[in-house]
Amino acid sequence: MQLFTKVIIVFVFIGSIIGCSKPVLPNESMFEVGIDDLSDIQVNQPFKITGYLMNNSNYQWELWHGAGIFTYEIYDEEGTLVSQNQKMLFRDDIGYIAKLEPNESYRQNGEEHRSKEYYQFTITNPGRYKIKAKAEFKVSYEQLKYNYLITSDEIYIMIK
Repeated sequence: MQLFTKVIIVFVFIGSIIGCSKPVLPNESMFEVGIDDLSDIQVNQPFKITGYLMNNSNYQWELWHGAGIFTYEIYDEEGTLVSQNQKMLFRDDIGYIAKLEPNESYRQNGEEHRSKEYYQFTITNPGRYKIKAKAEFKVSYEQLKYNYLITSDEIYIMIK
């Protein structure tokens, strides 16, 4: 009988701990933005940049974003933003909803809903360049939306 009582007490204790635990809210530190490997890029040859959003948490999150979730910036050796010679850009204001599993990465350049100039670039001078990606998205959790704008670490590439 004493063993039965102890087992019941243990289960009640474990149940109260689990029942009283606070929900984990999404926060920026759970996510990482990066750029897929870029190699062998040549002067005056178009190249595509693909960004990713990594879920470094142990939780599944529901992402909400537009076709422009990822934007990219390229800087030359002097730190000047490299502009692209685009005449007109278009983008559909479409919305995406996606599940991001724990330790999963998400890639969506919105290629079918925006001009290629948002993710395809051409560099006209050889040299060393710095690239950053930014991801703008929302996480929906318990009927609330949490807004994020996260910038990747800088990566460096050589244009030959």
